[in-house]
Amino acid sequence: MSAFEAALGDDWEIVPIVKVGADLSESALAFLRSYPRVDVGTGIQTVPGANNRVALVYTGPGRR
Repeated sequence: MSAFEAALGDDWEIVPIVKVGADLSESALAFLRSYPRVDVGTGIQTVPGANNRVALVYTGPGRR
């Protein structure tokens, strides 16, 4: 996000378009609000239910 903000023109802002599960919506919005040039009021929709979870398991240093 910081890289996106740094690359923006002076009169531009980031407008994420995303659905966030109710279980993580508050923390997701708090994270996005920490960036002053991110518009959190337009394209973010909180949906009922939980977000998907992913667990990455590596079998060794060469198997990523």
